[in-house]
Amino acid sequence: MNKNFYLLALASMLLSGCEDEEVIPPVPSGIRINEIIVYEYPVTDGGIPWDDPLFGSATGPDVLWQITGPQTIWSSVYFPNTDGGVLEFTEGFPVFLNDPEATYQVKLWDKDDLDVSDLASSDDEMVSIAWQPFTNSGETGTEWIELTSGNTVMDIQVTYLFE
Repeated sequence: MNKNFYLLALASMLLSGCEDEEVIPPVPSGIRINEIIVYEYPVTDGGIPWDDPLFGSATGPDVLWQITGPQTIWSSVYFPNTDGGVLEFTEGFPVFLNDPEATYQVKLWDKDDLDVSDLASSDDEMVSIAWQPFTNSGETGTEWIELTSGNTVMDIQVTYLFE
């Protein structure tokens, strides 16, 4: 019985020293953005139309996106005279982010003076949402990330790139 007791005690000591080590997922070398879908966005600037020209009638915003941070990337397309409907940006993608752990800003802009009706106007930033593409919480592959701020809701489809 003494022999069995010592074997059991030895086995217990050996096994108790074998703890699961925390596995830290690798950091991707980059992020590929495949698409941006905007579900909700401000169609007016506090009740005032985004596009209120010097002459002619007011129209909805001409929406485009921008990403700022370590890199600045502008949308190559915009949606003219929007009315609050869903905006699905698919042209001009993919775009790549080189610093997955950095904080970026995803912005929506109203592009102004498309028809020379308001020469004094400049593009208006409609909304800006802070975003960190990689948070080290097990992200892999391709996934949709929802970003919200106030009355703005958008999804960004990203693919995590590992070398």
